[in-house]
This record gives sequence, C-alpha cells and structure tokens, in this order.
Amino acid sequence: FFDEFTQHAFPNFREFSTHDVLAGQLGIASFMAWVGALSKPSTTHIRENLIEVFAERKNWVSIFFIGSTITSVGTIALWYLFKSIEDEQYSSAAFFNAFLLATSCVLWFVICKARLQVHIHCIVKTMLPSTLVTIVLGALFGIATSFTSFDPWVVSMAVVMVGLRIAWDKAT
Repeated sequence: FFDEFTQHAFPNFREFSTHDVLAGQLGIASFMAWVGALSKPSTTHIRENLIEVFAERKNWVSIFFIGSTITSVGTIALWYLFKSIEDEQYSSAAFFNAFLLATSCVLWFVICKARLQVHIHCIVKTMLPSTLVTIVLGALFGIATSFTSFDPWVVSMAVVMVGLRIAWDKAT
C-alpha cells in the first residue's frame, strides 16, 4: 500500500493501481505459505545444513554473483534469440526465463554447498506428480486471468508457489 500511495503522491505521473496492490498481496501470501516449510522433524537435517551454508558471507557473495550474472547474461541472450526468431521484442519473456534459470542455478549451488543432493532427490521424486499438476493449474489460472486487466503472470506464480508448498508438505 505504501508503495502505491507514494507513487501516486510524488510527481512521477503514475496513478494508484489496485492491480499492483493485489500483486503485492499475492506475493506476500505466497511467501507466508512457505513459512515453516523446514520446521517438521523430517526436515531437521535440511534446515541445519542450510543454516551452515547461509552463515558464511562468501556463500552470500557467490549467490549474488551467480544470480545477477545469469539473470543479466541470460536476459540479453534470450532477448537476442527471441528477437532473431520472431522479429519482435519479448523483454518480459526473456527476463522471466533468465530469472527462472538463475533461480535454478542458485538453488543448485545451495543444495551442493549444503550436501543435500541425495536427500533432495528423494523429495523431488515424491513431489514430481504434484508439481506437474501445479504447473498446469498455474498455466490455466494465467490463461483465465489473461482476459482481464490483471497480469496473468502474477496469478500463475502465486498458484504455483502455493501448489508447490502443498506438494512439499506431502513429500516431507
């Protein structure tokens, strides 16, 4: 709310947007859905190893450089690829795909540093069917909201985040 009020109050010529407020609330709800994901006794090993990884400053620096480099280079490369294939600019799609790639690389870095490959492999195998259903549901919600003035990516990602949390609970 504060962000929208300040954008409306300051002379940047941007009106108050209820869609942005709703997008922010969906993001907060998605975050809140994941609170406590590592609090079960079955995930104690994961939590302890992750605490060790995140306690070191060099890991944070590595995460920053991995994420920012892959996002930047990936966005530029995908933008040129989409531009050469379609002769149109797909900046949002290029950034979104590069951001997903960067997120995957950061997660892989953290999993390797925390020595959780075997443990996570078992959880991912259990989560796979639910994850696929969640992705399909996210796409369907995105398609359903594409006929409105609301951004379908926001709804899709919120559905995927909550669905993945449900799949995580079933797997752990």
